[in-house]
Amino acid sequence: KNKFNLILSSRKKTSISKKFSSQFFSHDFEKNSNNTTLEKKIRQFTNSLQGLIITIAKPFPNKFIHNTDYSLFEEQINIHLLALHNIIKNCLPFLESSKKICTPRITYISTEYLIGSPPIKIAPYLAAKSAASTYIKILAKELIFKGIKVFILCPGMIKSKLTADIPEEYFNQ
Repeated sequence: KNKFNLILSSRKKTSISKKFSSQFFSHDFEKNSNNTTLEKKIRQFTNSLQGLIITIAKPFPNKFIHNTDYSLFEEQINIHLLALHNIIKNCLPFLESSKKICTPRITYISTEYLIGSPPIKIAPYLAAKSAASTYIKILAKELIFKGIKVFILCPGMIKSKLTADIPEEYFNQ
């Protein structure tokens, strides 16, 4: 609207890129954890970023903790924490280069369940979100001295593909 670029990245193209007529590239951290690949993809569009909005999630089965295989916890940690780290590591130089024209910002989308009483059967997701939110809190302390502001938003659960298998009672809480 104000002639700012909007670059979207996701594992697969989403309708939001069409809605905003934005540039889009795909990057799957599960298949490609190579840091230089993400940096090269971003560099195709721009040399600086004024902000990042990061929301990471992957569907998971609703099981009690004692019925959850270790691999599910590992998968959630990898996608939430390690992918987040790769995004930050790759995007930080782009954010730093925009400090002459603005205060760069990073906004991480977490979950309100880290604040309140979490529902049962989503332990791998919440454990990974908790690790990622702690990472972001520390990052905020480190980057404020570089002139980059970091925020965490913790919305409630919304109906989406991610939450399709979650019982209605969790939404009502």
